[in-house]
Amino acid sequence: MTSRDSDHQYRLPQHFSLLSYNIQMGVDTARYRDYVTQGWKHVLPHRARMQNLNRIAALLSRFDMVSLQEVDAGSLRCGFVDITEYLAHRADFPHWYRQVNRNIGVIARHSNGFLTRFEPTEVSHYKLPAAPGRGAMVFRFGETREAFTLCSMHLALGRRAREKQLGIYVIQEQRIQVSPMRFRVPDICVLSGGRPPEAVFTSPPFVCIEILSPEDRISRMQERVDDYLAFGVGYVWV
Repeated sequence: MTSRDSDHQYRLPQHFSLLSYNIQMGVDTARYRDYVTQGWKHVLPHRARMQNLNRIAALLSRFDMVSLQEVDAGSLRCGFVDITEYLAHRADFPHWYRQVNRNIGVIARHSNGFLTRFEPTEVSHYKLPAAPGRGAMVFRFGETREAFTLCSMHLALGRRAREKQLGIYVIQEQRIQVSPMRFRVPDICVLSGGRPPEAVFTSPPFVCIEILSPEDRISRMQERVDDYLAFGVGYVWV
């Protein structure tokens, strides 16, 4: 955890801009075949990397907070430059944070990064389950009722691994029994702790999501929301 100006306090704005960016170690890939032809650039240093990072920094400078994936904390492949710190300086971010998830010594230091113009009041680091080498950083901003928490992470590519890392399951158009004589089929259900074995869910999901269409009416949508809440659904998103 690093800050260029830890003594200066920032007042959190009501609105801020946020970006999540997988920078792929500053490797410029425009086509699928580039992942093969330029794969060596993920292992060895090359001249174009710093030019690409400078272009990335110009983009990052437009935002207030940036979550970075596939950065390096300083190894042979990036010329022993801490990429998170480098981008923070180039884009004029006063606070930056890094999380090394896979340390292979001088060869590579796979990391997540986070840049912010507002100093967080608390920062926590976590290792994600499933395959090793993935992590999450959780930032809390403020201490009052207006305080908020932001999580920066790099999930695995596989669906099952992601579900295990998040601890949630997302299901489309799942039938749920909200009362003895009534069933609902939300557009999306979010479950925590595991998927029930039954075809029709009789336990409330963590979140029910309804996607509005031009044919929807407020009264009917309110009936659905009331049914979900009475059933015990934690959150209903419309």
